[in-house]
Amino acid sequence: MMLSPTTYSITYENTVALLTQIVCQSYGYEVEKGRSALVIYDKAGHKSFAVKLPLPFPAFTESLETYIEEVNDPAEPYLMLLIQAGHAALGYFQEEELVLHKTITRYMVRGNGKAQVTYLKQKGKSKAGSRVRLAQTIDFFEAINDKLLSWAVADECQRILYSAPIHFWNSVFSSKVAPPFKKDDPRLRAIPYDVNIPKMEELERINTLGLLGQVLLYGEKAFSIVAPYLLKQNED
Repeated sequence: MMLSPTTYSITYENTVALLTQIVCQSYGYEVEKGRSALVIYDKAGHKSFAVKLPLPFPAFTESLETYIEEVNDPAEPYLMLLIQAGHAALGYFQEEELVLHKTITRYMVRGNGKAQVTYLKQKGKSKAGSRVRLAQTIDFFEAINDKLLSWAVADECQRILYSAPIHFWNSVFSSKVAPPFKKDDPRLRAIPYDVNIPKMEELERINTLGLLGQVLLYGEKAFSIVAPYLLKQNED
């Protein structure tokens, strides 16, 4: 029975360096599809360690040898979308720094704390008192897409990072104003962190977290391989 792996943080720059070493040393590896992670195997075919890639890393290609040539340091431009009920924060990052940002707020939450779009899906048409919330909800998603379109940066982005409940994310694409990317765009990557109320400060906090990768060590034998790249605990 395999014990739970020990997890370490690793910077964006050191993730690039570690992947380069994996290629140079011809380690066996496997891509965990959809999880932006690599599992590295020892010569006996046992799991040695895994690398979870920082959020701005590009979508994985056919081979690590090809992939590492596509990874730049600092990261290529990327978008970040944080969406909750009545609150959205949009950010555009160049060289890992926030250079464009916009917060959008609308009144779309009922007295019981449930978003109007959620209520409609569960209960059907609501009473007259919900008209303002419904109009604000429609305007909310149109405003998000209008701002993304006005920035005209989506085509140059290597990644589009997002955090949104599934019904809100669907509403982004069902809006009368379409976003500047498709729902199946391979650049899309869900943010795996808990997100506070979307604001500029939250964009920056999530960006700091997202620029870190993780190394999962399955045994101490591999520690000597990864140790030079790990983030020291007092730097975390």
